[in-house]
Amino acid sequence: MTKRKIFLIAADVILLCVCIFQWVLGSRNNIKNFVLSEIPDEIIITNPEETVSIVQSGDEWFVGELKYPASKSVVDSLISGLSSIKALDKVGDASKESALVKYDLEAEKRICVEAKKNGTVIRTLYLGKEAAAGSQCYATIDQGKNIYILSGNARLTFDKTIARIRSNGVIDLDKSLITSVTLAPVDGDSWTLSRTNNGTDFAYTISGADVELDTQKAADFIESFCALTTNNWYGEKTDLGGQKKVDVTIICDGKTVTLEVYEIPGTEESQNLPLYYGNSSETPYTFNIGNYSAARYLSKPEEIAK
Repeated sequence: MTKRKIFLIAADVILLCVCIFQWVLGSRNNIKNFVLSEIPDEIIITNPEETVSIVQSGDEWFVGELKYPASKSVVDSLISGLSSIKALDKVGDASKESALVKYDLEAEKRICVEAKKNGTVIRTLYLGKEAAAGSQCYATIDQGKNIYILSGNARLTFDKTIARIRSNGVIDLDKSLITSVTLAPVDGDSWTLSRTNNGTDFAYTISGADVELDTQKAADFIESFCALTTNNWYGEKTDLGGQKKVDVTIICDGKTVTLEVYEIPGTEESQNLPLYYGNSSETPYTFNIGNYSAARYLSKPEEIAK
């Protein structure tokens, strides 16, 4: 190979590297970050079906007109998605109706997300359709004139209903502070499992039943009453039919928590499995209880015996 050919090849390689560098640099220059300097205390999501308001009160967040407790993890994801937005590229002009139609950013199709701080709007986000990649979408930011393609799945983050924002927690207690659990079945005898701290360990006693306790089973049993979640909420103290099965009373750090468990007989639709629901002193709303959780409340003293 001649020196001339070697020189030309080297020159081509250098030129290619320069072109790649310029392309990468140009791509980076197209990325724009929109960062909020304040954390919102109110978020309003408007989609074609409904408007959802999430408002902070003290350290807690509530959703909807009835102010249901909101899921902390969902609210955190909304705040994170609003606080830092990465726009990968500008793809259109929001002042042109044809561009809005192209990217599903018309008022009747878009998702509008508005963040406020002390009543003042600090961020407005209009979300259009998903991009071809599926994990990105088209949007306008803070009433700007540009349409961007956003990094991350913003539509998945903000396409929320009240049911999806609402907390699914019914009971949330510190298991180490539970001192007694009483089960009072409607068709049986009431019994209570109690424990006391003797300084280095717990001691367990049972009343209303004549069984010899297994210490580990008793510990696991009493601590299993620390939490209850639901996958479906109903209205305030809603009567769904069926029969009451048991009244549950939990004493935790001097606080009394009550729970009523109801059973609806199984049907063909439920594969003949019964359905359970309940009411609790922890919430004014009736809620579904999963069969696994219901089994805990229907336990017999023999299940924690040696």
